[in-house]
Amino acid sequence: MPSPLNTGKLSVEPQGSVFHCLLLAILYLLVAYIVIWLKLEFWLTLFLVLALLISFFDETCTHGLRVSKNAIAAVECEHGAWLIRYRNGTNRRFERVESAVVLDWLVVLNFRHSLIEKISIPVFTDSLPLQDFRHLRGYLNLRLDCQDKVYPKLGGTNTVSTGSVSVSG
Repeated sequence: MPSPLNTGKLSVEPQGSVFHCLLLAILYLLVAYIVIWLKLEFWLTLFLVLALLISFFDETCTHGLRVSKNAIAAVECEHGAWLIRYRNGTNRRFERVESAVVLDWLVVLNFRHSLIEKISIPVFTDSLPLQDFRHLRGYLNLRLDCQDKVYPKLGGTNTVSTGSVSVSG
C-alpha cells in the first residue's frame, strides 16, 4: 500500500480489538460494582445490571469485535472528504472534527455529520496491521485532510495546511 502521506488518500479497515474489549469489560464491571454497592431495591439493581449486561454485549459486538451490522467496516479519506462504510453496506460522508487523539497505542477519530450526529472511532494498535496504523498516525499528525488557506499579504502565496508551510513567489 502506498503511503497516504504521498498520495493524500487514506483507507483503513479496523478489525476487532482485544484491547478495546478488555477496556469495555473493565469499565462495565466497575459500573456494575458501583450499582451493586449502592444497595438499591433488589428489582432496581437487577434491572440496572441487566441493562448494563445488554449494553456491554451490544458495545462489544459493535465496537470491540466489529461483527455487528452497525459496526464500522472502513474509514476512507481522499483530500479532506471522509467516508465511513458500515458492515450493513451503507456509506456516509462525515466531516472530521479537529480534536483527534493520536497516541502510540490508540487513535480516536472524531466526526460530525450534522449538529446532532457525532461519532467517535477508537482505533487500537491491534485492530489494524502495524503499517496501516503507522500510516493513520502519520496522516493525522500532518493533518493532510485540512483545506489549504491562502495568505496573500505575507509576500507571495503562502499555503498553510495546519502544521506545514510552503512558500512560493
